[in-house]
Amino acid sequence: MSGKHCGQDVVIWRDDKDSCPYQLEIPGSLKNQRISGYFAEKDIDVSVEALKRLKAQRQHEQNVNMLEFLEMMGFHSCKQVLAEFGILSLTDLKAFALSKDVSVQDNFDACMEAVGMGMDQVSQLEILLEQHDEIAEGWILIKKVLDELGFTNQQILITFLQQGVNSIAGLKRVGEDRVSLGKIALATRLSVKDVRRLQRGIHAWCNKNEQVLISAQLGIDALCEVFFSLRFSGDQDQRPNAKMLKEVLDGRSIGGFLCAAGLGESFGEQIRKALFFCNVLVAFVVDSYGEDSGTKFTTYYELDYAFQNGRRIVPLRLSQDWPPKCNNCTNGQALTAQVFSPSMVYLDCRTAFDVRKVADKIEAVVQKERCRA
Repeated sequence: MSGKHCGQDVVIWRDDKDSCPYQLEIPGSLKNQRISGYFAEKDIDVSVEALKRLKAQRQHEQNVNMLEFLEMMGFHSCKQVLAEFGILSLTDLKAFALSKDVSVQDNFDACMEAVGMGMDQVSQLEILLEQHDEIAEGWILIKKVLDELGFTNQQILITFLQQGVNSIAGLKRVGEDRVSLGKIALATRLSVKDVRRLQRGIHAWCNKNEQVLISAQLGIDALCEVFFSLRFSGDQDQRPNAKMLKEVLDGRSIGGFLCAAGLGESFGEQIRKALFFCNVLVAFVVDSYGEDSGTKFTTYYELDYAFQNGRRIVPLRLSQDWPPKCNNCTNGQALTAQVFSPSMVYLDCRTAFDVRKVADKIEAVVQKERCRA
């Protein structure tokens, strides 16, 4: 066991055999037994019994998550038999179903036959488990939409997932494509009227819940390689250029994050996530770039985070001055002067924004970062 002190009275503890961390508040009275191993910042005495109770609580939560997953996917009959095999969490179930070990495979097959599941159902279960980590939030939201529209048959949800529709953005795209809907209708035996009702229902739901749709798409985009940092106001608004650039890079399998809604405070979680995962920050450096306006999610915040955390910064110069003067904002001037040093090479986009040329430059930087990783 090992742990890390994360504050005066909180420890993050990790069992060497368990990939899940446990957060534990440490009262002053818990000085009973010492945990073997180490704590990264300072040694702390922790009650073994308290940690056991915490682990039991986490195990219970994992068990509930697995039961909810099986219920949602319509695999009700599996629960009791899986428990007899000691499968009590989604992690256990995934390892059980997808194991390469022959004896484990035989046990899994016996378990499936014991509950009367056919090969088609087993295949569905394996697909869902294989994709679960990536699609968990997506299929929960898709199920919510289908339920609201009156399509509660689990086979419809499973068919969507099998067709690669694992996000609300994907559901919207399918709703706009009659051919794709036709394939799903064929697999689920939906009538012509039902398909039309489903299509109209998806369209109406997406229009009514635009913020949810934007948030979901940004959540997907946040697992990016490139973060686009730009201002959204004034006559130097670079959103059109950024959108074109993102489309070109998407076509080259380079994921980019662009919070083009200009609502940073509304999507702060996705912005933090994207800054954390990106390797490259592309700065659209207009005259006011880097201005510290006092809010949390600004180009000042983005540039400072990238600089402090060693991200590759690709400046696209669109400003009259270099570095930009940030409208006489002293904090912004100090930051841009430090980051955009004389030795930093920028791409001059003042006279024209050549999206292909810019994309080529960014792609070359991304390839170098991939090799370094």
